[in-house]
Amino acid sequence: RPAFSIQADLRWRTLACEPYRLIVPKSTQGDDWREILSNEPFIRYDRASFGGRQVDRFLQRKDVSPREICELDELDAIVQLVENAVGVALIPETLGARCWPAGIRSIDLGVDTFHREVGTVYRAEKEAGHPIMDFVEILHAVADRTCSRRQIDR
Repeated sequence: RPAFSIQADLRWRTLACEPYRLIVPKSTQGDDWREILSNEPFIRYDRASFGGRQVDRFLQRKDVSPREICELDELDAIVQLVENAVGVALIPETLGARCWPAGIRSIDLGVDTFHREVGTVYRAEKEAGHPIMDFVEILHAVADRTCSRRQIDR
């Protein structure tokens, strides 16, 4: 979701609300996200990206200063680094990711969980053509099916 107000003739519709998780190598002990972030090397989600700014604000609000070893904007690369036990990371559990790789453990942030909202911006129905509205509906139907399957898989 844009961090700013959208024009009056545009609409926002949420496709997915993706929770952020602390991902750690399987060998990492414990489930206390604060302790892990304080003690393990941290792979930072790039602060120049929307998601990275969310992580940065979260860490500031929670007064956590992890020991950063690198900063990347590619989620797949971050996941691979964590799987190879380079460090830990805070990233969104994306709609497309059905499960984490075998070498990774995901830690829920509990009441401190924050989310990335993914969706579509489109012209108001009276101004949008039918093909655009049809496309928006198809996107949402696919997202709903994917979310339903993920809930069943858990």
